[in-house]
Amino acid sequence: MEAVSALATLSEEVVTLSPGALAFTTEVSRRFPVDEVRVTQGYRPFHPGIDFDGQTGDPIYPIMKGKVEAVVFSRWDLGKHIIVNHGGGFKSVYAHLSKIEVSAGDEVKIDRQIGQMGATGRAFGDHLHLEIIDNGRFLNPDTLLSGL
Repeated sequence: MEAVSALATLSEEVVTLSPGALAFTTEVSRRFPVDEVRVTQGYRPFHPGIDFDGQTGDPIYPIMKGKVEAVVFSRWDLGKHIIVNHGGGFKSVYAHLSKIEVSAGDEVKIDRQIGQMGATGRAFGDHLHLEIIDNGRFLNPDTLLSGL
């Protein structure tokens, strides 16, 4: 799959009307969690997320604004990972990180780097494993990220 620049595909123009004035703002509501999008493994029953290829140290961003619910430093499974709560039962998980740059309780927007790609936990090579959880059920991240 050819690498795609995540930021080049995320422009949305939002028009906000306020009493007596017309204001224009540019706001992006969601993004890919990496700058260069190269998916190496897709979503399936025993792999409830998608994997993005990259190098240790590549920046990782939240896919939507939210609040960091948990920061986990594990030697197993997902390794070092972050859970971001986006509200309404919607959460995202960023796993196998080499470095975590946020703390539980931090508010994050899509332009804030939350960590760095790595290969911690049960990982075979550098990558980001992204999971989406909707009210306790895994959701294919492609459903949310398609069209970006």
